[in-house]
Amino acid sequence: MPAERTMTQLKGAGIKAFLNRPDPDVSLVLLYGPDRGRVADRAGRLVKSVLGPQPDPFILTEIDGAQLAADFGLLADELLAIPFMGGRKTVRLRGFEKRLEKRLVELIKDPRLRQSLLIIESDMLTPDSSLRRICEAESFAAAIACFEDDGRSLGELLDQEMARYGQSISREARAIFLGQLGADRRLSRSEVEKLCLYAGRDSRIDMEEVEAISGDSGALTLDMIADCTGLGDLSGLDHHLQRALASGTHPASILSAVMRHFTALFEVAVQSGQGKPARSSMSRLRPPVHFKRQDKFLRQAQSWTQQDLRQALKLLREGEKLTRLGLGEVATLVSRDLLRIASLATRQR
Repeated sequence: MPAERTMTQLKGAGIKAFLNRPDPDVSLVLLYGPDRGRVADRAGRLVKSVLGPQPDPFILTEIDGAQLAADFGLLADELLAIPFMGGRKTVRLRGFEKRLEKRLVELIKDPRLRQSLLIIESDMLTPDSSLRRICEAESFAAAIACFEDDGRSLGELLDQEMARYGQSISREARAIFLGQLGADRRLSRSEVEKLCLYAGRDSRIDMEEVEAISGDSGALTLDMIADCTGLGDLSGLDHHLQRALASGTHPASILSAVMRHFTALFEVAVQSGQGKPARSSMSRLRPPVHFKRQDKFLRQAQSWTQQDLRQALKLLREGEKLTRLGLGEVATLVSRDLLRIASLATRQR
């Protein structure tokens, strides 16, 4: 059943219902407000509800404000396109210049475009905005205001993610963690996901986990990169690499962290070759391996051979030399080397 509307604008529980199960008769959705993170988050949820978690690139088209300004006709062309393999064509317009609002309103009145779904993301629009008025008034459109998160909505976000991971959280840890989150939904979701990933599935989150990710998120990301490399988790490695680089972490720092990790793995492998238990050897490492990472570390130490660890360390030293000399695009070189090493790890399985 389509989400029930309050007057002409989706509000409250109606927003959640609509995002989870969009009304098929709606061909235009306007998401606007001061919280850009929440606008983007809701647009992403809407796309997933309509097209699934991995949309076909021939069905989904994303256009930003600069592209629209350079070629306004592109929007109509995409909305009128008929997907070769079927499905509902969806266009996500990420912003627009104010001077184009009148042309945009005239365009969306064309009934031929209603075979497709147009999702418009915008900053705050006043009640006299012509685009907002038409989206609130017409039956083929929906308008959703996106304001900054409050304590209640942040708590709901945390509960959703913990339910997905089968986790629980102590009252004290919950209060402290929610108090650290800001008003931007996109950044808040990133912090919540980081906490849940760090704690692990089916676990209870206490103050120790909250303090760990709050104290040094950069170091935590480097640990994740090192573990993904050693475990051969290619998708996880790519994800954490991109996050580290986007946050400004220098590629040389990433390489150094992974080299320290593989040096520690090699030390444990040598001790194991002499008949000493891997766990005992790990416990003597300095600095010690964080207790949350110990199981992952042991899995790596027990699966890598000394020969392959030597090869990995050789690649890391060569990469460090190239980054120090400034030969080539540093981030690309580091990513290439870590993916090569992670590929070695897949052979250990």
